[in-house]
Amino acid sequence: MPRGISNGPGPKAPRPSTPAVCTTNYRWEAILLAYEHERKAAEFYAGVAESAQAADVKVMARQFAAEEQEHIGWLEAWLGACGPADAIATEDPDPPMSQE
Repeated sequence: MPRGISNGPGPKAPRPSTPAVCTTNYRWEAILLAYEHERKAAEFYAGVAESAQAADVKVMARQFAAEEQEHIGWLEAWLGACGPADAIATEDPDPPMSQE
């Protein structure tokens, strides 16, 4: 059974395009994290399309894989638009709140 699909009771596995833990607030790192998970999701759905027996599942999985590829294209464009300054965090866009 492909990763991310549950066969019975218990906690559901995260969707393949959902990062398990987001540890960044910075644009460059966030785009790279999203890119990694969109790539994993595209691979997952391509694998489902390849291994599925039912024609409707194959069609849907191919559609999902194509959508993930579109997302990858957007992220690649954003990475291309980001400069070296975006790779270095210069300020925290979500600073801690004062408890005063």
